[in-house]
Amino acid sequence: MLLEEKIADRLQDFFLYFSRWMKYQYKNAALDDSFTLAQYKVLFLLNRLQVCNMSSLSEAMEVSKGTMTSMLNKLVEEGYVERRGCLEDRRNVYVQLSEKGKVQVGTVELSLLQSMVSTLQGVNEDKQKEIFKALEILINVFKEK
Repeated sequence: MLLEEKIADRLQDFFLYFSRWMKYQYKNAALDDSFTLAQYKVLFLLNRLQVCNMSSLSEAMEVSKGTMTSMLNKLVEEGYVERRGCLEDRRNVYVQLSEKGKVQVGTVELSLLQSMVSTLQGVNEDKQKEIFKALEILINVFKEK
């Protein structure tokens, strides 16, 4: 097996285990357990993107616009997300976190970061530096793709 194939295989393993770990962490950190994991992902994505249109959001979440609309309905009803139309093109709808949504994301994000820090404290400092360097490389390799 080529080195590239080995790396790809390990990345798939990492993604599987890290996704499972994150799902568990979301459930433990969630203040409102009536949200689905997908809805929390939308909140976190909106926190990173600030304002985006429904097409971009549904593409980033890899769901149809109809599915995204359904996911957002509850978040809008609960006051976590705000929708607004585009003045130039009424077909475009933009969404962003409300203040309530920003507070929710901030609280859950802090809890998630504390869980990650706690998990990484079991790894010696040299290994932590290696992990950081590897993550920087991976981010740079994949962000352009």
